[in-house]
Amino acid sequence: MNDSDAEFMRIINGVRLDLETAGNPAHVVAALDPSGTVQTSPIYAGFSHAGDHAKRLLRAPIEGERVFIVTRSEADRRAVFKVSEPGSLRRLFQYIEVVEETYAESEEGPV
Repeated sequence: MNDSDAEFMRIINGVRLDLETAGNPAHVVAALDPSGTVQTSPIYAGFSHAGDHAKRLLRAPIEGERVFIVTRSEADRRAVFKVSEPGSLRRLFQYIEVVEETYAESEEGPV
């Protein structure tokens, strides 16, 4: 994992709980200040709304701040986190993980 991958994972982990509890799919604008602190927007259900919010932030930039859109979607017991650039909407990083289920949630769980 290179330095930029580690930075993207830190951003994802900073917004993970908000995105997991928001529903499927969920999008958030993450602004990374020069000290490395992640500031987040409200959670959006639509990517276009998150993109609009990010573009508003880019019109009045703060010195040294970088803005990203982080998306989480879940399907077939897999969660996909994507970090995108707001201007071009180009995907910069993607992380896939298996969504674990408890024994009670499984088909073999208690009846």
